[in-house]
Amino acid sequence: HLVGRRLGGAEIPQELPATLLAAARAVAGLPVPDAMPPAQAPGDALGSWVIPPDRLREYGSIFEGAAGADAELLSAAEARTVLERSGLDHADLAHIWGLADANADGRLSRPEFACAMHLTSARRAGGTLPPALP
Repeated sequence: HLVGRRLGGAEIPQELPATLLAAARAVAGLPVPDAMPPAQAPGDALGSWVIPPDRLREYGSIFEGAAGADAELLSAAEARTVLERSGLDHADLAHIWGLADANADGRLSRPEFACAMHLTSARRAGGTLPPALP
């Protein structure tokens, strides 16, 4: 959510946080060093902010299935179709959307979609959704 912070006037850090770097490497298909510990989320919200590489690949496949292999963004309608399959109530899904749509453009990029899917999965497992993302 560095983009959102930058849009709000914050400075961009000189180095990516370890958790963001690990997620970016996984999305790009690059190895994630084992020595990089996942950041723990507060309470029972998620257990970890880091999405495991196998889950990122799974979420990427779901993204492509909903938007097409060459698509860079998932429309709200396309994302809704996927997220509603979770069986979560609309209040939870609305909150997840608000957390995941970092630039509030009403569409989800691949990383935003992965975030939404990770939050959805955690909520379905009984986790508490965080009020905000780190």
